[in-house]
Amino acid sequence: LFRIEWSKLVKYRPFIWLTLSYLVMTPGLMLFLDGFNLDFFGITLERIYVFPQGWNSVTWMASWFHILLGIIIVIFISNEYSNRMVRQHIIDGLTRKEFYVSKVLMIAVMSITATLYTAILAIIGSVVYSGGVDNFMDGIEYLPIFLFQTFGYLSIAMVFAFLLRKSGYAILIYLGVIFGEFILRSILGANVSPWLQVFSPIAMISNLTRLPFFQEI
Repeated sequence: LFRIEWSKLVKYRPFIWLTLSYLVMTPGLMLFLDGFNLDFFGITLERIYVFPQGWNSVTWMASWFHILLGIIIVIFISNEYSNRMVRQHIIDGLTRKEFYVSKVLMIAVMSITATLYTAILAIIGSVVYSGGVDNFMDGIEYLPIFLFQTFGYLSIAMVFAFLLRKSGYAILIYLGVIFGEFILRSILGANVSPWLQVFSPIAMISNLTRLPFFQEI
């Protein structure tokens, strides 16, 4: 099932360009911050990239670009409905269950790949700033958390694509929910009770990777 999805994705131009953008943006943000040599409340960037803080820092930075992976999913699935690929798959013998499972497999593999890529960036950051990977295992729990977070973002994108089936509408709603929820939470702030926050799916997922050094600050 995944081989079927991959054969379509690898020839899909938006997938290639958006994936390349995703691969560039996280290390680009790391280099951008490094260029300013900023100091946050006495916490230098060198400490941010060195383990054990490196896992938290790099996964937090990478989490900002989940939206690109989500857009890939929205466009890809929506276009399958627009181009009548879903009907063709059914005619060719694929069951509806297999069709849905193939999409879940696709976002699972994308989530695992994004997590491995983020882990490599974290290791490179630690090697560059400390010359090694001391305390490698400390804080490594952020990797499975990041994996779950990525899968969550892509699952929400998949749901919008299945429901709306038009890439333009699905992308607008997907982005609208993400930014609208963020703005609403920023306005309401502490006035939002904990029991109400659990109904904010984006908030629950985005809060999995916290701002580095938040407790120290």
